[in-house]
This record gives sequence, structure tokens and C-alpha cells, in this order.
Amino acid sequence: MKIISEALNEKKLKVEELSPELQSKISSLKDMIEKYNAACDAYDEEDEIDTDTEKILEQNEAYILNEEKALAEEIKGTKLAADGTAANGGTVNDGKGGGIGLGTLFIAGIIGIATFGAVNYLKKRG
Repeated sequence: MKIISEALNEKKLKVEELSPELQSKISSLKDMIEKYNAACDAYDEEDEIDTDTEKILEQNEAYILNEEKALAEEIKGTKLAADGTAANGGTVNDGKGGGIGLGTLFIAGIIGIATFGAVNYLKKRG
């Protein structure tokens, strides 16, 4: 979220001053990052290395970074009213969609893989 924080600082804005749409995208990105971190933690607890899971985690890390950069660019494109708050719903729509919904599917896949790996691991130990 460092990139988004930098964009907010550059525009001298707070999240609460952004459009509801941007606030929702930022909230979704935070949730996605939390789920990604949980999946990474679950994978780190595994004794065995699974290259397929590592590849998926790397792909999701790249996806999250791209989403954060896109949101930062949207924030930088925010129009400001004379009083310094976001005006007209907050953003200039440049045609770049958020794509957060697709990211959620990726994260769900990671969690599923991590859970499946944990179940298999417990079966082997038991």
C-alpha cells in the first residue's frame, strides 16, 4: 500500500476524500493483500516445497502490485475542488478498470491450494 500512500500524499488527499468507488477499490485491495499474506504464511509453514504453489504466489504478488499501481494512477488523476476535496465523484475515468474481482478469484485459488496442501500434509503425518 506504499504506492497508494505516496499517491495520496502527492495529491494531499486522504482515503476518505476519494470517491466511494476508489475507496471501495482500496478496501478490496487491502483485503486481497491480507488474504495473500495469509496464504503465504500458510505455505511457509509447509515442510515441503511446492513449485506450483510458489509460482501461483509469485503471479498473485505481481497482480497485486499492478493493481496497486493502477489505483495510484487513478488517485493521481483525481480532480480537486477549490476547497481541496475530491470533486465530481473523485476521479477521471481513463478506461482502466480496477479488476479487483479477478484478483479475488486468484486469491481464492491460493487459499484453496494452501488448504489442500495442509490437508495432504496432515494426512501424511496422521
